[in-house]
Amino acid sequence: MDRLAVESGAWLKNEAKAGRAVLSAPYQLGEKRGDGSIPVLLINNAYLERNEVLAESGERVQQIPESDIRVLVPENSQALRSATLDFIGEFSIDSIAEEKISFESIEQGQKHFRYDPNVAAIGGSRAVADSILIIVGSDSGLIRDDDYMALASDGRVLMTDPVIAAQRTPPELMGNWIAAYVPIAQIAANNYADQKSDLNVKIGSSLVALIVLLSTAVGLAQIHVRGNSQTILVRYLHGWSFYSIHRWLIRAELLLLLLVTLWAFGRSTILAIGASSEFTSGVAYESVIVANHWQPWAIAFIAMSNLSILLGLVHVQSKHMFRTHSEETA
Repeated sequence: MDRLAVESGAWLKNEAKAGRAVLSAPYQLGEKRGDGSIPVLLINNAYLERNEVLAESGERVQQIPESDIRVLVPENSQALRSATLDFIGEFSIDSIAEEKISFESIEQGQKHFRYDPNVAAIGGSRAVADSILIIVGSDSGLIRDDDYMALASDGRVLMTDPVIAAQRTPPELMGNWIAAYVPIAQIAANNYADQKSDLNVKIGSSLVALIVLLSTAVGLAQIHVRGNSQTILVRYLHGWSFYSIHRWLIRAELLLLLLVTLWAFGRSTILAIGASSEFTSGVAYESVIVANHWQPWAIAFIAMSNLSILLGLVHVQSKHMFRTHSEETA
């Protein structure tokens, strides 16, 4: 097993040098010492090729020789340099010559894609902001061959094409040590398509509900005014306010709105608790999933719009009835 792990890791490093494997391994600087944590992302040249990282000058950070290590820091302070060197020393079992390590300042406020393999879950973040980036050359010695394979097993080394990767994997590794390749990009695309379809269904159902409720409001306003025309006119002539004239209708509609609002609040709270529990696992975030959580409040908004239109129509029809002295009030 040790031999296969080393051979697999060495082969993965060669694939990384050829640009066919992307390294993206998140860590925290300082968590072992307990002096506060700063996000650290171990990356390689293949990562830089696919993700733009801007230097302090505004130019794109260039790839490095495979035997070197370059540290990209958003704030090039001496304390941060020292802490990063300590992190590299703790990370690597073998000693790394300091002349192999170079530092470069990058623009602050940049977000760096994490390539998180947990694409199907809700919450968390797809990117990390103002992280220290450590570009690791495959021949730098920072990551041993078996540790490189361990990172790949955790989903931190991603092949750029699973079909090509499966075809290029040596027969003694595929099936014996490398079990399979998981197409997480395709899984993410399928998950996004499902969530988008769900969102479209909810939008359509909300629009249908809006049309039905608004039509109901128009009909209910006419029925209420015509069915209670004499009572409404008498109360109006006695100087009653709008609320006093239509108090039972308003109370019933307000009670309905209260029930819908309480349901929307409860439903949103349940969704928020579910999202926060997933957030703690640090998994991928999909904005379209969050968009799906608006439906409870959309229903509450529709109910409020229904109440407003109903009362508005009742007011307009009552005023029209008072002006024209129609047959309903004779």
